[in-house]
Amino acid sequence: MNRLQEQFEDRIDFFHLSVDFVETLDVRQQYNMVRRSQYQLLDPAGETAVNWFGPLYEEQMVEQIEAKLTEFATQ
Repeated sequence: MNRLQEQFEDRIDFFHLSVDFVETLDVRQQYNMVRRSQYQLLDPAGETAVNWFGPLYEEQMVEQIEAKLTEFATQ
């Protein structure tokens, strides 16, 4: 995830919501984030555009992120 954050830091705001901290519970529930190793890309309206679970496949995530950012730019 750190490499993705570095790669997209000028185009995406990253937020880390640990399941270990009760302080993040409200936001995690709002986005139905109930597992470890769960990642979401939100659209400009704050809705979930892509949801990833489990181990990260960085190349696939980069492709999906790039496609969604292009889509968002044309909306």
